[in-house]
Amino acid sequence: MTLSRVTDPDPDPDQESQFQYYVKTASLKLHISGCSFECYREVEVKSCCPGHWGPDCVEVPECAALTCQPNSRCMEEALTGKLVCQCLPGHQKSGDQCLSINPCVQRVCHVQASCVHTGPNQHLCACNEGHSGDGRVCMAIDPCQTRQGGCAAQSTRCVYDGPGKSHCECLPGFDHLSDGGCSLKDSCRPGSCHKNANCSTVGPGRVECTCVQGYIGNGKVRTLTADLSKAKYLCKMHLVAGVMPFDTLKKTDVFYTLTGKSAEIDTSEGDTQTKIRIHGSRKRGVIIQSDVVASNGMIHLINKLMDSVSPTVESDPKENLMKIISDYGKFDTFKSLLERTTRFIMMVVVVEFG
Repeated sequence: MTLSRVTDPDPDPDQESQFQYYVKTASLKLHISGCSFECYREVEVKSCCPGHWGPDCVEVPECAALTCQPNSRCMEEALTGKLVCQCLPGHQKSGDQCLSINPCVQRVCHVQASCVHTGPNQHLCACNEGHSGDGRVCMAIDPCQTRQGGCAAQSTRCVYDGPGKSHCECLPGFDHLSDGGCSLKDSCRPGSCHKNANCSTVGPGRVECTCVQGYIGNGKVRTLTADLSKAKYLCKMHLVAGVMPFDTLKKTDVFYTLTGKSAEIDTSEGDTQTKIRIHGSRKRGVIIQSDVVASNGMIHLINKLMDSVSPTVESDPKENLMKIISDYGKFDTFKSLLERTTRFIMMVVVVEFG
């Protein structure tokens, strides 16, 4: 397809179009009318205003006799040609006077806009406070739709109160509203974390539990520290040499754990529970199940871990029995006898690795 322009070399001003376009295809050639123009001539004709005549447009004597009121003018009546006083444009007859037409009387503005009469048949509509628009149509302004009403996005929400009015409220998990927003509310409660863990609020309604020094775990359910010596000591605190059935245990005043710490049975008068207390601690563990038979002894379950008891003697993993005997000269004879027997090897193994 080819598009070309053809210009008439001898334009005819009576023709509607001076330009034509034609489109060529395989077998057709179509002419399409181009742009056209129209000419207008402006002619100024001077004439006197109604009620005046002559080259100087002096007032017609009959009009002067009418003494027209303000905002009116002497004019010929259209039907009779009689000179009468008629109101100027934008004014209307009210008795003998011509008063300015007030469009505001016709309620031309929106119900949420005020109308101001600015001149004859002229007015201005302005939306009321809290509304926006051109005065003919006014919409309520929602401050929350613009920058969230000035409320802090991370901790508050904007609440619409009415046209142009709003207030900020704290989001769930926040409190203490201020100009800068709301503060994160402390969500830690008793039981949020394990008793041997620290609780900290990390988000709205979210807490983080961190085990205190000496414990590992997720802060909610703890495990003992990986410190081998402390773990061994804790285990020995709950072990007694020999087998002690529950009935025998209740009749025993004092017994000793494998740490050397003494313990006692607490059976207060009127108390049906049997409790165990290790000397040096205020904790009392209630026996909740007894005489659980094991392959190497008997187990009694208590409801508390006896973990607040300090050792009577601080252990030193570098010491062994033979080193202690060697440090004291008065045991030289005993040491020499031990060295001559196989007991020497057994004692070293038991003390160092047992």
